[in-house]
Amino acid sequence: MRRTPTAALLGLLMCGSVSLLQAETLRERGEIAWERRAEGFAESGVVPQEPVALAVEAWTEALAAEPESIGLRVALMEAIYFQGFFATSPGDEQRILFDRLVALAEETLSLVEAEAAQDPVEERPRVEPEGEPGGVSATPAESEPDRYRTEDQESEGGGRASASEPLGGESLVLVPLTGRTRVAAAHFWVAASWGLWGLSHGNLAAARQGVAEKMRDHAELAIAFDETYDEGGGWRLLGRLNTVSPKVPFITGWIDRNRGIEQLERALSISRRDGRNLLFLGEALINFAPTRRCEGLALVREVTERAIDPRSIDSDLVDPETVDPETVDSDDIVEQAHVRSEANRILSTLSDDDCSDEAPMRTSGSDEDLGQ
Repeated sequence: MRRTPTAALLGLLMCGSVSLLQAETLRERGEIAWERRAEGFAESGVVPQEPVALAVEAWTEALAAEPESIGLRVALMEAIYFQGFFATSPGDEQRILFDRLVALAEETLSLVEAEAAQDPVEERPRVEPEGEPGGVSATPAESEPDRYRTEDQESEGGGRASASEPLGGESLVLVPLTGRTRVAAAHFWVAASWGLWGLSHGNLAAARQGVAEKMRDHAELAIAFDETYDEGGGWRLLGRLNTVSPKVPFITGWIDRNRGIEQLERALSISRRDGRNLLFLGEALINFAPTRRCEGLALVREVTERAIDPRSIDSDLVDPETVDPETVDSDDIVEQAHVRSEANRILSTLSDDDCSDEAPMRTSGSDEDLGQ
């Protein structure tokens, strides 16, 4: 009989509430399960369901004992994203996971805002109304955050000065003097979770919920707090939104392809380690910048030519000599394989002859991968 996540943790959960000591043990169990999330993928190409389900279960129970742990919340959101996007087929189960992700992300943002209510702040320009990236000058994080960095290594606080402050339209945003990365993380995950929600529920439901506007507003604020978070994740989200979303009058009339290219360029200038930064910019240049199509093709090819980072897997199929640690995304074999697969799909529809000034050739027919 298959061992379910609940059965695997039953000995720890007992009856009643989880103690702090048990929560720490659950954290560790979640980490162990999370490290196994790509187990066997290198050989089979199939993402195992059980390890990430165990991680989600363990961190959910740990969060019950530590509900104010921002780092634990970020870890859980990442795990739910992975479970829904890579380990679950489209359908009701995926929609339920992304519903939960949206609720968790918005709850986390509310918690961060409440903590930040009394923090000192300074005014900073957010992304300009016309979308020029030059309006933001966020201070980069001192170092790349690990899974719990937002909780254990940063100062307390961060967020907008008031939970009631409006998201859209203002040219200035009040940025806390401490804890910027945790606030960037909260806004980033609200934006990403709504993108995944829209992906799973469909375009009509997304339009009714104003998903594109939610993504735009929270991505802009993530940038204002820390534009380097998740390898330029705020810029990547915003640029992807502007380059794949349909431009619908009175709903998403603000979508701007050229603006999106500029935003993706900013993401790439922050980090080349995340293959999505190269892939999304390359695809946007191929689709919407005829005179830069060769540049776009080169970026997409760079994704396909990168070696899968052997630090993320145990496989004899990868040659460590081909890995450049400065440019290869070392996060996860599954994410890397997905990005490479998308790059190969794009290249399969094009050739060197497509480096011309003719009308752009669309490389995708649907609005996918808006989540991150």
